[in-house]
Amino acid sequence: MFDTELDNAAQRDGSLLTPSGAQAYKGVDGTKSRGIEFDIQGEVAANWNIYAGVAAFTAKDANDTRLNAQVPRTTAQMFTTYKLPGILEELTLGGGVRWQSRFLSSSTSTRVAEQEPYALTSLMARYELTSSMDVSINVNNVFDKKYATQKGDFDTVSYSAPRNTLMTLNYKL
Repeated sequence: MFDTELDNAAQRDGSLLTPSGAQAYKGVDGTKSRGIEFDIQGEVAANWNIYAGVAAFTAKDANDTRLNAQVPRTTAQMFTTYKLPGILEELTLGGGVRWQSRFLSSSTSTRVAEQEPYALTSLMARYELTSSMDVSINVNNVFDKKYATQKGDFDTVSYSAPRNTLMTLNYKL
């Protein structure tokens, strides 16, 4: 849990740019940020591991105006892996989901543009070739979800990576 009060906190000023054309910021007094983070992980059964976490916060100025609205207020994730038994004991399979709440392009509660809440799914498989070497394959954004990762200056939007696959060979010395 956290509870922070701060004066002169940097806040995007949507009406101004710096001389170089970058986003200008202004100091805001009386800001309050409160939230909670919770993570849990462990082996829930033989060869089965799980990780889950959630974080949520609020941020407001002295006038009760929502601050940093371009940051999602709540995120949650859950990932699991299972190492197969028997003749497939070298193989580990896993997957997970990461979710986040909506966010706005404006740094205050004024709605300019909005990214709706979304969830992303990932899958993985790892095979132990030897005691010191394994190969893994990860599939990210399994359902090829298109979402904004950032809504920035000059009405720009950065979008997510499409579904992608990564193959890795690991060697331990």
